[in-house]
Amino acid sequence: MASHKISSEEQSKRQKLIREAKEIFKEEGGTVSPRIDRLTKLFLSGEINGEKLKELLDIDTLH
Repeated sequence: MASHKISSEEQSKRQKLIREAKEIFKEEGGTVSPRIDRLTKLFLSGEINGEKLKELLDIDTLH
């Protein structure tokens, strides 16, 4: 996957979003799998956008 340059402001927004989502997920008793962790890292680095992240996470919930 090609890396896309994102602004520091966008990266901060993404970090906050992921941090909050992981906190909620853990509060509900979930665990973050290595695959989900890798996907969020791709999102944070700009390699995938939010739409692609959601698509890939939805695949995990279907299995």
